[in-house]
Amino acid sequence: MHPDNTLSEGYNDETTELVRKVLMDVWQICGEYKDQMVLIGGLVPTLTMASSEEPHIGTLDIDLALDAEALAQDHQYATLVELLTQHNYELADDPSKKFQLMKTIEDEQGHSINIVIDFLRPRNLELTKHKPPLLDNFVTLKGSAVDLAIKYKNTHTIKGTDLDGFQNTVHVSVCTIPGFLAMKGHALDGRKKPKDAYDIYYCVKHYEEGVEKLAEECKSILHESSAIEGYTFIREKFEQLESIGPQHVALFLTNKALGDDDEDAEQIALDAFMRVNKLCSLIFN
Repeated sequence: MHPDNTLSEGYNDETTELVRKVLMDVWQICGEYKDQMVLIGGLVPTLTMASSEEPHIGTLDIDLALDAEALAQDHQYATLVELLTQHNYELADDPSKKFQLMKTIEDEQGHSINIVIDFLRPRNLELTKHKPPLLDNFVTLKGSAVDLAIKYKNTHTIKGTDLDGFQNTVHVSVCTIPGFLAMKGHALDGRKKPKDAYDIYYCVKHYEEGVEKLAEECKSILHESSAIEGYTFIREKFEQLESIGPQHVALFLTNKALGDDDEDAEQIALDAFMRVNKLCSLIFN
């Protein structure tokens, strides 16, 4: 048993559906600011690649990129957060997680589930500091390649039942897959979380128009330094079959890794290595 509490068995359709409902709720509450919010993180492939025969594993939280520079005008980002707290979204008690809000909801069995929302802004963006702060116990988190989400996004329509049991439709700004991959590349380099490698593999394997088209779209943003860096990290982490990228994909999906002598894990690692390596070769050649 490998010590990791975020392997595939920790994800399920019911939790992902609750996350989707919370996302709808956030967009409904903060509709006035929808042009300054972009969905990033694990819900991106779940929503934008839903037609795939193999559904994405889902996610346990929501990551939102904020156009903090635009929201800084007239202190709009403080108003956005206050709107959410007025609808029972709670600020984090942990001082190290001031960039989070949390919504507590019940699942079908009546158990309380905490859905966490992370708010990120581009790493290279410097904002004017207010004294005293506009909001106590809240700051946005600087994130690598978040600038790509602000620049490269599509609108995705979500229809379904909301948290109140009503039918609703919201139009969510979602980071493009090339931007998402670059951000995941930075994540691969900056932390040890097998799902990052899985998310990359999933997008490459299931991109509807194929790996050649995906590479073409990735190449179209290579003038962005954060994109070059992100794709370079992916190439490094998937450089060999034994590299951390392919092995983390296998570990995430099977809870087995190199040396466990598991045929399924070996096949998954090989497939991940070959597919992601091909994408990187197409991007950089």
